[in-house]
Amino acid sequence: MAALPTRGAHGCVCADLNRNGYLDLIFSSFSEPYLTVYYGGPDGFAPDRSARIPLVYRGKTYAMPRWIYLVDLNCDGYPDLVIPQIGLDRAFILWGGPDGFSFERAQELAVWRSSCVRAADLTGNGYPDLIIGGHMPSPVGDRMPPGAPHESFVYVYWNGPDGIRESNRTLLEADGVNSMAVGDFNGDGMLDLFVGNYHDGRRRDIDSYIYWNRRGIGFRNADRTPLRTHSVSGALAADFDGDGRVDLAVANHKINGDHLGYSTVWWNTGKDEPFDPACVTDLPTAGPHGISAVEPGNQLTRGDGEYYRSIAYVLKHAAREVEIAVEGEVPPDTVVRLRLRSAPDAAALASAPWSRWLTDGETFRFPERLPSGSAVGYELELAARCGLRSPRITAVTLTFAAGSSGGK
Repeated sequence: MAALPTRGAHGCVCADLNRNGYLDLIFSSFSEPYLTVYYGGPDGFAPDRSARIPLVYRGKTYAMPRWIYLVDLNCDGYPDLVIPQIGLDRAFILWGGPDGFSFERAQELAVWRSSCVRAADLTGNGYPDLIIGGHMPSPVGDRMPPGAPHESFVYVYWNGPDGIRESNRTLLEADGVNSMAVGDFNGDGMLDLFVGNYHDGRRRDIDSYIYWNRRGIGFRNADRTPLRTHSVSGALAADFDGDGRVDLAVANHKINGDHLGYSTVWWNTGKDEPFDPACVTDLPTAGPHGISAVEPGNQLTRGDGEYYRSIAYVLKHAAREVEIAVEGEVPPDTVVRLRLRSAPDAAALASAPWSRWLTDGETFRFPERLPSGSAVGYELELAARCGLRSPRITAVTLTFAAGSSGGK
């Protein structure tokens, strides 16, 4: 066990930030003007292998971070760090890269009192869209004055080749968002959004919402389903019972003013309105604050598959067929498969069409004979329900009919 000094730690993310093969940790503090990074190594973590990221942007200090989040927003292969600020009028993206994170490479977002973050490809364009939850509206004392304007929202930034922009976002009404969950709840192939409401400035026992993502339309304030909840402080979407439908776990912080209460699993019924108050399981809890900010499955699609794309292999000899061999540990009820593409050269490979999916031991015949010097690449899919018992692949071998090997 390693004891790592932190001060009022509230959020934490994990990834191999410096690409040395070991996972690193970033902690946010409740009211400190910095983030703390601990770098992993062969001996785990150590207090002297750390760094701080000062939360200072253009001379102003931002000292109210909450549930930070990692996602590769610009698809450059480096995770970017999203930092909400619960009491202020800005959130930030720190762009990842070989030099790590710094506010010298930051983008500010006009988000009011942000607390939590999610990301997923909501449109199917291959880019992760950014979802930021705004917390409670501004009270006078500890209560909202009568007639105060509604100012608690979820901010959906639609992503694409032009990046994250203020001119391309949607605001959805909410009431003090502490947590969200993304999943295809109605099975239409589009990822929907559960918004967990914590406090409307007056009450804690309030509805939360599922906003429905409609193909070609996106989200609308009028297109939502309320679920009766109690000061939601955590949410997780996953297929808990293995029936192929996405269920929803909701952490209730208080029930009718009491921390001693219950949290709820909403079972997906598969109907047009998939969640029914009669199909729930209440679990005893005492004032929970959070479940997980990272949902099972692929971050982009929330599907079971994770993907690896190979480099381009250049054929030394002409080939018409290739035999597939995959080595590694493949647990029951998991999937390992790959698909191929070819092009006259490596530069053209990225736009070449994919073959059908292939499995270990198959022989694939290319539509045409590939001349010497052609480029071939593959995409490997590893799929496990809810990320459980993921396959561990140690080698992929492509043996071409002409005798040249694609390598391991």
